[in-house]
Amino acid sequence: MVNNSVPGKINISKYTYKLIKEDFNREYRGQIKVKNHGEMAIYFIN
Repeated sequence: MVNNSVPGKINISKYTYKLIKEDFNREYRGQIKVKNHGEMAIYFIN
């Protein structure tokens, strides 16, 4: 996930998204390839 990061943004996984979705504004980023995990849904916290 670090290699797909954007300066000034926080990436979170789908699992973390489910835990915080009621408390934070977030933006779906899409599917990215994560080493040793395959495709993973990623979100930004705004």
